[in-house]
Amino acid sequence: MEQTFFMPVKVIAAEGAIARNAEEFTKLGRRALIVTGKTSAKKCGALDDVTSVLKAAGISYVIYDEITQNPMLSACKKGGDIARQEKVDFIIGIGGGSPLDATKAIAIFAANDMPEEEIFALSWPNHALPYILVGTTAGTGSEVTPYAVLTVDRTGLKRSVGHPQCYANAAISDPRYTDSLPREFTLSTALDALSHSIEGYFASTANGFSDLFAAEAICIIYHTLYPIVYDHRELSPADRDQLYLASLYAGVTIAKTGTSYCHSVGYFLTEDYHIPHGYACAVYLPDYLMRGAAYLPEKAQALFGRLGASAEGLAKLIQDATPAMNLLLSDAQIEALSARWAGNPASLAKAPGNFTVEDAKALVRKLFQ
Repeated sequence: MEQTFFMPVKVIAAEGAIARNAEEFTKLGRRALIVTGKTSAKKCGALDDVTSVLKAAGISYVIYDEITQNPMLSACKKGGDIARQEKVDFIIGIGGGSPLDATKAIAIFAANDMPEEEIFALSWPNHALPYILVGTTAGTGSEVTPYAVLTVDRTGLKRSVGHPQCYANAAISDPRYTDSLPREFTLSTALDALSHSIEGYFASTANGFSDLFAAEAICIIYHTLYPIVYDHRELSPADRDQLYLASLYAGVTIAKTGTSYCHSVGYFLTEDYHIPHGYACAVYLPDYLMRGAAYLPEKAQALFGRLGASAEGLAKLIQDATPAMNLLLSDAQIEALSARWAGNPASLAKAPGNFTVEDAKALVRKLFQ
């Protein structure tokens, strides 16, 4: 037997978590850089909660609110420069996946004055500044993963940084921050978490530890989304609590397994067509799910027995929760995309059944021609 697992983030997820855990901030220093987008951290109340705790503790802070969806590498470099100029001791990221991923990169740049793309070398000389992540959406799981997905300015394409220093010192989140999120946004982020858990469950990199988190996340998301999708029920606070918990479990899953082709083949839909990330992954997820059931039948049977639903039933829920994309791609466009997929062979290879670039092209043709 060989099983390895490493997830060093202290996770605190509860109502009122920020106010009740001020010591997590005070032990990191006396001056902080707060990283957010323009509006979401303010609207949900997370920014006010964090700044109230900092003020009460006598911790000074600077706010950097220039992070957009699909964070640009240049914006992360700028944040790191500001952190150095302001001589901050630690960083606090508040938001969904984009501000949280950006915070990881900013913490690295804050400690290393280096060219932007050198971050992908994974060999910077100085250890990243410490940082805390405050999640305000239930989907990416960035709070508990060692990955930051960034958009490279030079190419306009997404690229990941995967490193132990991309684990936060702590993740402190209140599921009530998700209460104001629109229904469609919540469905998209839930499907992102479902993609993480299903991709991780059937990945060749999975083990017994990751399977525990993946299966629990899949069950929570399925049973929470089913009445929301089919009964058109509004999301309750209890639903949002469950989806937030599942997103953390799914994040822990991919911290071990990484993601597979639902993510890597789906990136172009967000990069080129601005389709929300969760939907961009979910469109491929039924195929991945059925592939897992075909190549790993015993593992699939264990999952679906626990779920109380078939692979076909779960695939149908995913399809019914994913909006039609009405996208048509030519053969030439698909051939051009295949170069991107060939550049990420590990993501394809961990899927069940030796998934290849040719398989990816065939799947995209099936969906978008």
